[in-house]
Amino acid sequence: MPDSNALKSETWYPDVFLPAMKEFRKGELVWKEDKIKDEGEDLNHMWFRLNERVYDLTDYFATIDYMQNQPQYNFLDAKLIDMVKSNAGQNLKEDWSNSLNKTTQENNLQCLENLFYVGRTDFRKTAKC
Repeated sequence: MPDSNALKSETWYPDVFLPAMKEFRKGELVWKEDKIKDEGEDLNHMWFRLNERVYDLTDYFATIDYMQNQPQYNFLDAKLIDMVKSNAGQNLKEDWSNSLNKTTQENNLQCLENLFYVGRTDFRKTAKC
């Protein structure tokens, strides 16, 4: 068992923990499209797809409500917020492309990838060559 003083090292996480955990990572978490759609439409789960990638904004909306819509917590584009509220559980790729300009898409996508990405649609039962 390693000495607990080793945990005090600033490089312990990248040098020790991440390499040890790497052998356990097998792939991305996948979600069934029906589950995404049903929970978005029926259970007020604020997640959506951009093609096969799945993003969950449920905690984002809860934080905005809890913090009474303070601007520092409301950082995603207003059009994106409206799209998700109106179409939770859906593939928003077409609305994304038609409603947001390129710069807005890039900025919001970077944020979505860093904070709200939860997996991809389940590809295991789709047709393959």
